[in-house]
Amino acid sequence: MKKKLGTLATLSLAVVVLASCGKSPQDEFVSYMESQNKQTVGTWDFKMNIEDIEVSDPSTDKAANPMMNMMVTQMKDAAISGTMKADFEKEMAFGLDMKVKALGMEMPVNMVGSFGKEPKMYLATDIYEYIMNIVGSMSQGAVDTSKMDMSKLKGKYIDVLDIDADTVGKKELQDASKQLQQSEKDRQEMAKKYSEFLKGLDKKTFTKKDDVISHTFTKEEMTKLVKIVSENAKDKDADLDKAFDDLKDITVTANIDVKKDTTKVSMKMTPKEDTGIKSMKLKFETTMKDKKADIKMPKKEDIISSKELEKMFPQGAPVGQKEEVSDAEFQEVLKAIKEHKDQIDDKTKEELLTTYKAVLSEEQYKEIESALK
Repeated sequence: MKKKLGTLATLSLAVVVLASCGKSPQDEFVSYMESQNKQTVGTWDFKMNIEDIEVSDPSTDKAANPMMNMMVTQMKDAAISGTMKADFEKEMAFGLDMKVKALGMEMPVNMVGSFGKEPKMYLATDIYEYIMNIVGSMSQGAVDTSKMDMSKLKGKYIDVLDIDADTVGKKELQDASKQLQQSEKDRQEMAKKYSEFLKGLDKKTFTKKDDVISHTFTKEEMTKLVKIVSENAKDKDADLDKAFDDLKDITVTANIDVKKDTTKVSMKMTPKEDTGIKSMKLKFETTMKDKKADIKMPKKEDIISSKELEKMFPQGAPVGQKEEVSDAEFQEVLKAIKEHKDQIDDKTKEELLTTYKAVLSEEQYKEIESALK
């Protein structure tokens, strides 16, 4: 009898092992996404950047536009990275610590808060040091930032919900908090529909190599997914079903490393119309570091009011005083316009003149205006 039981146990174990080994890449993909959707507490590292931008043929007007070339260079340099913590089991708390890289600078953004009965949202004041550096460099001395004692802001937070409602929309933040509290059931229902959508895709389009499961979503698949979201969205004005109308093509490749708990997503978009950019490729990556989240709200003594913060900032340039562009900067802009003026269309000329009128002296503006004729 014991021998029979042992044999049955061995056979049962073999069936379980074989069944688990028989999981298709699609089944594993769906299972992983379902487990992630159920994860209400955790710590994730993330990063996002533009992996590649392909501009139109250099012989076209749009590609030769100096403003377009400048924009492409700046976009390629932009990136966001950091850590996100969430604990939606208790007070629906979150913590965000990230760096935003743009225009040759890295700006820290540190936020912590909760969407519980009493919404809270705090922003670390470190960000203001970088903001003032930018203001100082752009104002050409019109705003004196040298006298600011930035050490007073170290380790401090400002209560975002304490800031004047007209400035940041305090009521909107509180309304968003209430909506988030009520949306958990909707989120679970949407996660269920997302799983059904994945199960309905062609099994052959899911692959696995070592520990990495992959699938590339086509434009047709993305359109179907957006339609599902649109049909189940409470905000019917979102017009989500037209999300890809301006795109000739879009593909989204997801690579999931189940062992490292890392998801890498590459999105390639091709616009219908020639905007100077032929295609753009975005890259997103998330890694679950912990299934716990250590989220700490700032102490009362570390929170400063918006009025206290306002007193620390220097007064700006007098109303009506124009911030002047240096002669060297102006000459560079003027040179670029003269070299490419034949490739700049009338609409772009108007946009350039409108932009420069706000920052150029009257004499400089007339030179630009003359160069664009």
